[in-house]
Amino acid sequence: MAQNKILVQGRRGERGQTIALVAVSILSLLAMASLAVDLVTLYVAKGQIQHAADAAALAGAKAFVDSGLTSNSPPSATLQTLATNMANQYINTSLPNNLVAGIVPALASGSPQIFLTNNGGDGNPYLTVTLTQTTLPTFFARIWGVRFASVSATASAEAYNPSKWQTTTNVSVAPMCVKPILVSNKDPNHPGSRFVDPATGAVVNGDELGEQITFRATVRCNPGPCTPPHTAGPGKYLPAQVSFSAANSFCPNAASSPSCNSVAAPYQQSVQCCDGTAYACGGTTSNATVDTTTSGIPTATLEGLQCAIHASGNGLLQGQDAIDVSDFTSNTGPMQITPATEPSGVSAGSYVNTSNSIMTFPIFEPNPNNNLPAVTVVGFLQMFVKQTGPPPPGADFDGYIVNVVGCSNANPSSAVSGGGISPVPVRLITPP
Repeated sequence: MAQNKILVQGRRGERGQTIALVAVSILSLLAMASLAVDLVTLYVAKGQIQHAADAAALAGAKAFVDSGLTSNSPPSATLQTLATNMANQYINTSLPNNLVAGIVPALASGSPQIFLTNNGGDGNPYLTVTLTQTTLPTFFARIWGVRFASVSATASAEAYNPSKWQTTTNVSVAPMCVKPILVSNKDPNHPGSRFVDPATGAVVNGDELGEQITFRATVRCNPGPCTPPHTAGPGKYLPAQVSFSAANSFCPNAASSPSCNSVAAPYQQSVQCCDGTAYACGGTTSNATVDTTTSGIPTATLEGLQCAIHASGNGLLQGQDAIDVSDFTSNTGPMQITPATEPSGVSAGSYVNTSNSIMTFPIFEPNPNNNLPAVTVVGFLQMFVKQTGPPPPGADFDGYIVNVVGCSNANPSSAVSGGGISPVPVRLITPP
């Protein structure tokens, strides 16, 4: 009896331990659950801020392209300041479109950092962007007094321009969306000078960006055909031979422009949409062919360009977009493009950063004897076509130079595409 009594009393002393163990387990489970929830939140936010940093870096690298920094050597201090200001504008504009946990991330102190050459030896200008988000709300971590968490991310992007900054290998540029309008490698804004050096691919003058330029056909052959030889002087162009087809026309919205559908000749349609063939650039052999049979030059060129810029005729205010280069030429900001019709989601009076009026033309090197139809493409000229026809005396079309890129006459080993928007592509890189 005594022994049983002792056992009963011992068991009574153990009562309530299960409840205590359950309580401790529940607290542990809640702690782990809270940690898991907050960690998942941080993980998602980390991915969001990395995407935001990538977008900001690409936007900043595009500032190099738009500022003309890649076409200027050695880059002037004024141009570097313009590129820096534009990079900050582009980056700050991108941030509200890349939220982190519903909040706009912030540029870290000292960011972005801009470098004119990288450590890899290829000399491309690049920038590094670091974003932070220090007010990321926590959930269960508030139990321990932690109300906010922080995440950050860094990304780098470069403006790839083999014409000026490539120093170790010869890489050719091959934009996919190019107008079949071969412009002469003689800069009318700098008498006696070229756009690019055909031997090295270097851009000869880096200060022509933002300048107005006028082009006129080498010969007037209405109705035609045009026959060689042609004198390819400054501000002159030649029609390139094209093999237009629906597969490479890059005209996804052609059906929405009935008036332009009647422009059926391959040359006109390729001017309207772009020649789908990737133009080779550089090397020592001829890599493009002049169309010596197209009749109606320059009428065919004007028809194609008017359809491309959505103009109803020659001159200004014919339905095309407009551009203001005053801020750019004063080194205070980018060129400002005003759309003739605001795209969806763009408020009236807003500026846009692209336009159908921005076009890329191959630059050809005139051979000494004007031996056509074979010519050598030595670079690409990007310009904003302001209008076709008058008022510039004798002009077929005119506009403003947006960018220039060249290729060396060394045998290129590969090609880089500008994607049809700019002959100078930008790309994310791993920081050197």
